[in-house]
Amino acid sequence: MVIVLAVIVAAVAVMLPAKGGSGSSPRTRSMSNLHQLTTVIALYASDNGDLLPNPFDATVRNAEPWQIYVGKGSWEEANVPADSCSYYWATLVAPYIGVPPVDSSVAPLDTHSEKRFAAEWGTKALIPTSYWYSATAYYNPSRFAGPQTGSTAVGGVWENIRRNPYDEVTHPGLKALLFEKQDFRHARKVLFAHPEADAVIGMADGSCRTSRNDESMDAIQQDPALAPSGGNWADPTLAEYGMDSKEEGLAEQQGLYPAFYHWTRDGIHGRDLL
Repeated sequence: MVIVLAVIVAAVAVMLPAKGGSGSSPRTRSMSNLHQLTTVIALYASDNGDLLPNPFDATVRNAEPWQIYVGKGSWEEANVPADSCSYYWATLVAPYIGVPPVDSSVAPLDTHSEKRFAAEWGTKALIPTSYWYSATAYYNPSRFAGPQTGSTAVGGVWENIRRNPYDEVTHPGLKALLFEKQDFRHARKVLFAHPEADAVIGMADGSCRTSRNDESMDAIQQDPALAPSGGNWADPTLAEYGMDSKEEGLAEQQGLYPAFYHWTRDGIHGRDLL
């Protein structure tokens, strides 16, 4: 509970508004959103035995282990691949965000998610968001012990799923929990893992940083052991679940870059290259 309490105390001290004021830059407003959302995760953990949000119910096992039926309530219709939790994680903590949670869950300049929110709020079970949840938060750290390829990279198998305690985050100021799925201020709105991305990241201690992927790429070339587990990040199901469109252009970027922040080596025990 030590990290959780520290995050909540810091949030009370800062209390930034969701939109950061009309004169704030898109980056400042996105940092404000992420500060609020990491605080939401801490509040959730405080009410749930110090555990990070995790959609998997150990008592419900489908025929296909990577297709997890994730419980009751707002997840009732969500029989989706395991890694989709990273896109729809806000559904798990919606009561802590507010209704509707569009102000803090959609980044400035993310017009695609804003349109989806306007079209889907109140009609679909899952809440879209501009900010993705690191897979390290809901998987066993052992999954990220080294490079994972082929069938060993499949997330939704039971030995990979773990309810991680917040206090097991070894480097709270250097471990990302949430990050912008794209650099929305870039002319091409590149994917978060793109070498040119300067995306905003929410850390486990409630602080916010910006990515430096070009420097991280240089670092892993010098020492491959620093590379994210799983190598290049890719997910062909994005379009199927409405998380990609020609407007976003994410599909053409899949499988090209290391999965910084999302597949951190050693999971919650690791540290991101920042």
